[in-house]
Amino acid sequence: MTQNLPLPAILTDLSPEVAEEAKQCALEIIAAGDLVWQREMVAANDGNISARLSNGWILCTPTGISKRGMTLADLVLLDPSGAVIAGENHPSSEVKMHLRVYELAPEVHGVVHAHPTFATVFAVNGAAPPTDLVAETVVLMPTIPVAPFAVPSTQEVPDSISAIVPQSSVCLLEHHGALSWGGSVMDAYYQMERLEHVSKLGFYCKLIGADRSIAPERLAQIKEVFSL
Repeated sequence: MTQNLPLPAILTDLSPEVAEEAKQCALEIIAAGDLVWQREMVAANDGNISARLSNGWILCTPTGISKRGMTLADLVLLDPSGAVIAGENHPSSEVKMHLRVYELAPEVHGVVHAHPTFATVFAVNGAAPPTDLVAETVVLMPTIPVAPFAVPSTQEVPDSISAIVPQSSVCLLEHHGALSWGGSVMDAYYQMERLEHVSKLGFYCKLIGADRSIAPERLAQIKEVFSL
């Protein structure tokens, strides 16, 4: 395969099954890109999104392009090591984070990195938002790890999340933003959306002095009911 071949062109050289999977993953990446932009989780060209195909290849967003209104031709196809297979753009330098997630979590097929406002406020503070204010969070996002600060685009970034990936599906990146992952791109996006919701709730509850944790005995009941 010729490096830097346009992505739409290379799909014609693939088996129908792989080509169809790549197209579906691309549609999810494009949809998630529009959502993170609409929800103000990114500004300008910030953020990056990727999907892992069943053959191990990675489809990802390029550097320097807004997540709003992307097309198939904007995306880049990589092998599992991060080498470019196809695409006329350069992959985001933050794809190292994505590759580390895929390396450590075989069940993951989608990763989203964004800078949602409220989650990033907590990331700047180096502390996670409270997760015991409402029952839904206790059940669906009981812990939010914080990865220590790492200089963007360096190997420090994937190294900072390595211990977190097997234990969670989201994390804050200190002084940086947030990362989420899941069984598909949309699963990863929904995790990012929930993380921002939890962060927003925690921020405003703190602001008005309503940061009251659920009582320990009631927390125990919730965990018993949901087998946590």
